[in-house]
Amino acid sequence: MTSSNDAVSSMSANRTLAQVLSALALEVPDTDVLLRIVDRVPAAVAIVRGPELRYTLVNEAYAAIPPTTVPMLGRTIAEVFPAIPTEQIAAIERVWRTGEPLSLRQHRSIYASGGRETFWDIEFIPLPATGRTVDGVLIIAQEVTRQVRAERDSEELRTSEARLTIALEAAEVGAWCMRGDSRQFVASHHAAALQGLPAETPFGLDEALAVVHPDDRAMVADRIERAIAGKGTLEVEYRLNPAVRKPAPEQDGERWFVARGRWMPDGTSGVSPEGGRMFGVVRDITARKKADGERERLIARMAADNARFEALVDSMPAGVLVAEAPSGRIIYGNRRIEEILRHKVLPSSDVGNYGEWVGWHPDGSLVAPAQWPLARALKGEVVAGDEYLYRRGCGTTGWIRVSGAPVVDAGGAIIGSVVALYDIDREKRAETALRGSEERVRKVIDSLYSFVCVTTPEGVVVEANRTALDAAGLRSSDVSGRRYEDTWWWSHSPEEQARLRAAIDRAAGGETSRYDAVLRLADRLVTVDFTISPMVDGAGRITHLIPSAIDITGRKQAEQALTNALADKDLLLARQDMLLKEVNHRVKNSLQLVASLLNLQGRQLDDARSRQAFEDAVSRVNAIAQVHEQLYKNDNVRRVEFGTYLRTLCTLYGGGDVAIWTEPVEVPTDSAIPLGLLAVELLTNALKHADSGKAGRPVEISFGRMDGDALRLTVRDHGPGIAPHFLDPRNRRRSDSLGMRLIESLAAQLDAALSVDNLDPGTRWTLVLPAAA
Repeated sequence: MTSSNDAVSSMSANRTLAQVLSALALEVPDTDVLLRIVDRVPAAVAIVRGPELRYTLVNEAYAAIPPTTVPMLGRTIAEVFPAIPTEQIAAIERVWRTGEPLSLRQHRSIYASGGRETFWDIEFIPLPATGRTVDGVLIIAQEVTRQVRAERDSEELRTSEARLTIALEAAEVGAWCMRGDSRQFVASHHAAALQGLPAETPFGLDEALAVVHPDDRAMVADRIERAIAGKGTLEVEYRLNPAVRKPAPEQDGERWFVARGRWMPDGTSGVSPEGGRMFGVVRDITARKKADGERERLIARMAADNARFEALVDSMPAGVLVAEAPSGRIIYGNRRIEEILRHKVLPSSDVGNYGEWVGWHPDGSLVAPAQWPLARALKGEVVAGDEYLYRRGCGTTGWIRVSGAPVVDAGGAIIGSVVALYDIDREKRAETALRGSEERVRKVIDSLYSFVCVTTPEGVVVEANRTALDAAGLRSSDVSGRRYEDTWWWSHSPEEQARLRAAIDRAAGGETSRYDAVLRLADRLVTVDFTISPMVDGAGRITHLIPSAIDITGRKQAEQALTNALADKDLLLARQDMLLKEVNHRVKNSLQLVASLLNLQGRQLDDARSRQAFEDAVSRVNAIAQVHEQLYKNDNVRRVEFGTYLRTLCTLYGGGDVAIWTEPVEVPTDSAIPLGLLAVELLTNALKHADSGKAGRPVEISFGRMDGDALRLTVRDHGPGIAPHFLDPRNRRRSDSLGMRLIESLAAQLDAALSVDNLDPGTRWTLVLPAAA
């Protein structure tokens, strides 16, 4: 370790060397001679000259400073060391300008092999010249990395020792050291204070053992010798000798300590086989020893209390189960509970495993793990006495009554739960037998005309009335104890059996089912109105199921006769439809005749407007005739499939100049006629005024359903567009044009929304009919 005096001596030597080299630089102008001299100097030496600080002389030590060889002569400091901070360059420039020397002590640098951190003492000495203040700067650098690191390591060691001492004292732990060859001990202040030994002063083994209780002394000495011989570790607990150091007034009883140590060789094993030291710590464990003793006494007391508890609960007439919180692990069960449940106590590890205990609620539903009173009591619930049907270890079931409560400590926290379990199977069976007297049930069901049975909630037959048995030629023994769906009445049809099984399951859950079924009697199958209902006792429990049936074969026959009569009515209606088709056919022919007459009459007219009026009339009459043709062709004379009808109209009046898209939508006959007339008006108007064929763009017509089942009809041409004043529906209704007024009238008759838009190019008419159309 480098002392402060060494550092001062080194600095003084550096100054002397700087003075000598400065004088040499002035007295020896020959650079080569000067270089041969400074190469033998134990320092890095260089000379820079001029305002740019260019190197004129560099010895070998200075040239070795950079990690790689760099040419220096003739180059500036900044060029040789590009990473040097600008403020350091400025400081060296001030030496050249002002002539004042500069010293840097323990200057940190990374200009070394591998980029390692190094430290330097550097002297910058001005070199005077004639006629100018400074001619150059002499640089002398000596590496002091080892001294700097030694100083740092010394300071870190002192800091670590101080921290260790603070930590040991904060933990109430004393430190000690023993030489193996001499058995000499040295104790820290805290270790000495704990046991009444001298602090930081060597003392022998006998003095160390003197503070140990006489009864423990031989054991401690033996442990020490074995640790030295084995060059291993030491751990020993012992009592303090009360004759050497009496306990303080607040410390009653014996004081206990534990000493721990580890052997550390010191390199002298060649001189002595016991060369080395043992370093260790000592700690007062009196409080821990007292706690251990108290714990052992408490365990013994708890064992005695537990024995008394088990003796008490084993003498109780009730079964007892105890679980710990919060997991619900079952930790105790007495003998009586095993007698009641007829199996060993199940060691369930938590509430989730309570499914091992299989039972049913009075309503027949399975008890979930968290529904058992032992689990509910863990949540703080007090269970007064719930009843369950339990599956015992012998495979039978029996009724039990369970009461439970949480177990709390002195602070009111739940630390477990306990339940008391009683066998009430005999009581329950006697209650059931008393509530459902067989004689009364027999009298009731035998007096009924209906087929009546009584089953368990599982569907096993208990009783059947005389009506049901006699109708099938059965005896009571033929059905009692059998599943209801497997009896004679239902055995004729697997479908009926499956349907009945589902109804039984619903009834067991509290639901009544009623439907028409087919039963087998002695010599025939009959249709019955079948009902199965749950029987509930005063506590709301389902005790039995009551299936009953009434023969409705006669009613079914009457319904069939009615069905036949309705079929006759349908025949009459079919004949009526056929007559209507004939009428529609004749009306269509008549309308076509009218159209032909109008057409002949129109051809004889010279006036173009009059002739056009006749042609329009012919188109309208033909449109109505097409509706009647559709009615004649369809089976349904009350509705028209308008998509096909519209295609027929477009083919009739537009030919290849119409592009049509339709959906197959049926509309009432009353709507089809005005809707067809309106489509013809829009189509003929587009063909007359839009010149679609000449432009090569056909008239576009679409018809189909919108969202919400409304109907939409659109007609679009590519002509010059409609006159602007016809965009207003009021102007169309007041127009001199019969076609415009007819369009508005037909839209109103259909209760439809009509709009017209001028596009670029052409016109688009849109008609939206309500969903009921």
